[in-house]
Amino acid sequence: MAEQTGDDQWMLLAERSVLEGAPSLSERWFLFEDNAALAERAAHARAATVIFALAGNDEVEVMARQIHRLRMQRGNGLKIVIREMNSSLRYVDQRLLQACGANLVVPHAARLSNFLTLLDDLQNLSFTRHVPEDIEVLLDSRLPTHHKGYLPLPVFCSVMKDIWTHASLATESRGILISLRPAIGISPQQAVTLCSLRRDGDILTVTEKHLYLFLSNCLVSDVDSVLAFLFNLPVKDVFTSQTFWSQELDIQSEVRRLAAKPPMPQPVLPAEAYTAHKIEPLKRAPVHQPVPITLAISDAPAIKTPEL
Repeated sequence: MAEQTGDDQWMLLAERSVLEGAPSLSERWFLFEDNAALAERAAHARAATVIFALAGNDEVEVMARQIHRLRMQRGNGLKIVIREMNSSLRYVDQRLLQACGANLVVPHAARLSNFLTLLDDLQNLSFTRHVPEDIEVLLDSRLPTHHKGYLPLPVFCSVMKDIWTHASLATESRGILISLRPAIGISPQQAVTLCSLRRDGDILTVTEKHLYLFLSNCLVSDVDSVLAFLFNLPVKDVFTSQTFWSQELDIQSEVRRLAAKPPMPQPVLPAEAYTAHKIEPLKRAPVHQPVPITLAISDAPAIKTPEL
């Protein structure tokens, strides 16, 4: 059989939905009803192309384990591809799947024709990246920390120091540190109440004049859109300035500076609710009673004659 002789390098094993309803494109294509059946068949392949379908983020961990198992058992000859079927894959999850052994992650925006071209380009290639044997290390490294939300400044600095000693998926930055200075009339504590952090790994703290945010696995290009999503009011209305650090050494340097600051005179308790300044209602102009007038038909002045 092909899977036993190594002559399966032109074989494509795929979850059925990756072809968007089309039948097998040739005798080289073999379609499976779900990823589990696909993974079971791929466990007997050596150099075939194996194409998983990712429908949502809730499938990432199961798929990561399937890919890691295949890579550990079948070696570097196998070509493993994930096609995103819905626009839901976070950058950190894409990194995880690649770290577990995927050659390629095809985004949802790619058309079927582009997807097939990418598959052609993948042929005759071998997987060359190192994959750790313990997948739990990779899964644990999806986030640099599992803290979320507000932390007092000393705790924030301690967590940040732990972050850069944490196991990492890659040598890339683990996230972005952002300093925001609130506008006049808004305290950093009040600004905290306007921010809603929903993901594990996103933390914030305050100093006397600034709010500090650490956004895990955030790209520099996404900073503006992420801030707009996190705050209930327009960022430009709440803050007068912002500074961010994306390089790990720069982040470490800023955190050391924060850690050296003297304790605040009053510890930060649950942040005060921010109330926007009330705007006085517009005063209405005085209303005049209508006065009847008589329009002239000609240029001659109208003369009112007494009734007989």
